[in-house]
Amino acid sequence: MLFSVAAVGGLWWLHFLIIDKGLDRIVVSGQDLSTIITPVIRFHILTAVSIVVGVFQCLIPLLSWFFISVFLVLTHAVLRDPKHIEKSASFRLKSGAAVDDGGDESDDDDNGLKAKLMEGATITQRRQDVV
Repeated sequence: MLFSVAAVGGLWWLHFLIIDKGLDRIVVSGQDLSTIITPVIRFHILTAVSIVVGVFQCLIPLLSWFFISVFLVLTHAVLRDPKHIEKSASFRLKSGAAVDDGGDESDDDDNGLKAKLMEGATITQRRQDVV
């Protein structure tokens, strides 16, 4: 891509150099190319080449990268398991949904986990007070 863009830039620079210097004749191998390739034709050829390089070397790779990134982000978002996240005790503690209703055995396990999490929170608070 960089080589193609540099080559097109070089061709445009050469085109403007020929126009600025007023070179009337471009002779290659004994043939006068200025009669065949006039500045107007050269301009149109360079414009077409610039568009082709811009689309195929720059725009298509950029759009491909963009759509692959969007696909990966959306796939990751869809494949996440929100039920697993919502069942964790830390999620319920942060969201305020952890209410002790004195229910079954799984609630007792959750209460023990909550106590451990809360203990860790106080340790963290103590460390922040020291710092």
